[in-house]
Order: sequence, then C-alpha cells, then structure tokens
Amino acid sequence: MNREEKMCATCGRAIQWRRRWAERWPEIRYCSNRCRGAKPNALDREIEARLVDALSSTPRGQRIDPDEICAALGSGPRFEERVFHASRRLACRGLGELICDGRVVAPSDARRPFALSPPR
Repeated sequence: MNREEKMCATCGRAIQWRRRWAERWPEIRYCSNRCRGAKPNALDREIEARLVDALSSTPRGQRIDPDEICAALGSGPRFEERVFHASRRLACRGLGELICDGRVVAPSDARRPFALSPPR
C-alpha cells in the first residue's frame, strides 16, 4: 500500500488516502466528484500560462495580485475560482508560493485573500 501524498489535479488540495481506494490509489487524481467534473480545460491552461509569465517577470520578494489576472481575463466568481485553483496547482509544482496573511502557506492551507510570489 503506497500512501504518498497526492495533490488534486483540479483544485491543488492534498488528497486524503481512503481505505476503499487502496487498490486504485495510483489512479486517483481528484479529491472529489466536484473536482472530477471540473477538470482543467483550455481556459485553465491559459490562466496558468499567464500566471507563469507574471511569476517569471516578477522579482523575488515581490507579489502578484491575482485580481490583476482576473481583470485581464474577465470578472466574476468564475474567474476568481479558476485563478485560485491555478495558483494552487502552480504552487504544488513548485513554480510559485502562495501567501496568506503575510506568510507562505501550503496549497491545501491557502485561503482567500491570497497573493502569489516567485519561489525562493
């Protein structure tokens, strides 16, 4: 039984191991049915690309305001949620760090409001 930590491919949260998944654990990619139904699509890949571009042009110690990315794409809760999830996925891959209340937090612990900064 291999219980290595996994991150959800949609929202970037840690997936908790469950006994009923023991035989299928290597195949598990999503933390919930909601995330399985909302798999990242072309818009999510575009958001990630914009975030990566912003991170690459941001000096260390500086922060990216996710509201600026939302404003460039559109407005509304739909874009805010997608930018939040994209930021978590990037942090899981080590491409950025999530900052909440002035400190770096793990992707699973991130809450809004948040900022994104280049990795140290």
